Amino acid sequence: MTQSSLEKCNMVEQGYQPGSCAVQTKEGLKKRACDVTLRKSAESYERIIKSMHLSRPEDYFSIYQSGCNHSCLKCHSYEFS
Repeated sequence: MTQSSLEKCNMVEQGYQPGSCAVQTKEGLKKRACDVTLRKSAESYERIIKSMHLSRPEDYFSIYQSGCNHSCLKCHSYEFS
């Protein structure tokens, strides 16, 4: 990913390190997951849920959107939706 794409990264803007969020598109390009797997529609964001998992005995619910590489750490938060 380029420096300019990191400058637009919401995680970086909030003072966090960028996640490992590069995913491969159907065209074979590497892009940030938040740029290619989310859709903005009428003032809200939409995503396709591809996998869900309830962890026991910890009792937390993991949701993975399409394009998830399981290492970006952005969606492992109840605040992201």
